[in-house]
Amino acid sequence: MPQERGLEKQNRPLPPSALEGSFVSVRQKINDSSRAIESHENAKSIALRDQIEAKIQSSLADRGQDSAIAERSFLQKASIKEREPVNETSNNTVEKVTIETDDGGKIMAFGKSVMNETFYEINPNGDVKVLKQSLDVKGNITSEKKSIIGPDKSQIEKFLSERRKDDAGRRISVAEFYGIAPDQIPIPEELAGLKYIDRGHATKSEYSASVFDSLLKFDAIQPTAMRQEAGGLTTYQLKAAGELLPSEALQDVLENKREAKGAKSIMRMACMDFLMRQTDRHINNIFWDEKTEKFSGIDNGCANQLSQSEQMKVQTPTGKKMDLAMPIDKHVSVPMDMIALDEEWKLDEDAHKNVVELFNNINDYLKYTADELTPEQIAALPEHVKQGRDAKAISDTYRLLHERTDEQGNIIPETSQIAKTEANEFLKRLYCLAVYKRPPNLDEDFISKNYLPAVKIILERHGR
Repeated sequence: MPQERGLEKQNRPLPPSALEGSFVSVRQKINDSSRAIESHENAKSIALRDQIEAKIQSSLADRGQDSAIAERSFLQKASIKEREPVNETSNNTVEKVTIETDDGGKIMAFGKSVMNETFYEINPNGDVKVLKQSLDVKGNITSEKKSIIGPDKSQIEKFLSERRKDDAGRRISVAEFYGIAPDQIPIPEELAGLKYIDRGHATKSEYSASVFDSLLKFDAIQPTAMRQEAGGLTTYQLKAAGELLPSEALQDVLENKREAKGAKSIMRMACMDFLMRQTDRHINNIFWDEKTEKFSGIDNGCANQLSQSEQMKVQTPTGKKMDLAMPIDKHVSVPMDMIALDEEWKLDEDAHKNVVELFNNINDYLKYTADELTPEQIAALPEHVKQGRDAKAISDTYRLLHERTDEQGNIIPETSQIAKTEANEFLKRLYCLAVYKRPPNLDEDFISKNYLPAVKIILERHGR
């Protein structure tokens, strides 16, 4: 069973660095205090990214390389030749970018910046304004509030107004889980997104999903790099091969299950969604490549959320019950719903081997540091396990996701506690995959029912 301790002792706060063009978060006032905090946040995030990449490369040098490492490295340094918005009417502005390679070729990728994350200001009287940011010609950050526009205006306003009423309960539930006070949760009360995350989380989550995929060598998530640019942190994700999930491919999987084309990749994606607690894997975030008969996932910004106090119990092989933390927003994962239709659908042998190896490497490192191994067991450990490269990569990833800094660049202790807790929860979920070769079927209370009509019809047809 996973040890109930942090994956790694937390390091001392990183020294602050002055970064040009650092992103300034929209709060009720943009001031020197918030500018300093965001500058420290960016510096810490980039430093952690470098630590994570170094540890993954070092670990996989002994465990077998992963092509995503080289692709992330390329995206991190690549020069962007062309940019254009994917959907000009959307509040979430995703950029389609063209990157020129050294040999004169071109690569398509998609960029997401903290600048483009959509958040809303909710006034006590129920009025909702969308917050917009941009860079002026001198590279300065400007912000403005606009009324919500578009066909979903009334729906968004209603949703956010209802959420405003529920947020007090949400904060209590989150605080109870981590053992902190509600006002120590790093999400500003006056701001809200469509998911319960703070500004900047989506960018870090996009990158973290690619990290998890590399450590497991699943090839289920598109390689995604994170870098510092004017305005703050930005991720670039390679364009997925194929096309957005066509109805024929969806129908094939739901009817033929583990015998369908691409069934192996669907199970891998379902396992990734479980590991990072995906709340946004609807059918428009899945690609299907007919040539390779492979599914892949895009848009992981709403994964890796804060947890709530209500947990789900899973029975272990020894008969004991293990609590699994659930995200504050409900799971949305079409792949997890697909595999729930077939209890015999399991991870392929190579993927399961990678899961077991990663879990054992982390668990052995924890036992090694706690002096729980015999001299013979220690002698048998590979050097990368004794150094804890996998464990530290996971620990650093959760620090990236959840740690926040104050004005002086010091890490806020409560957010460090959140990061350590979530790293342990990751190990629990990894244990489930190692034992059961698939995610557990989630309780209905933790699954969102907001599917597109086509998916609802197909699922109902199969008795869901």
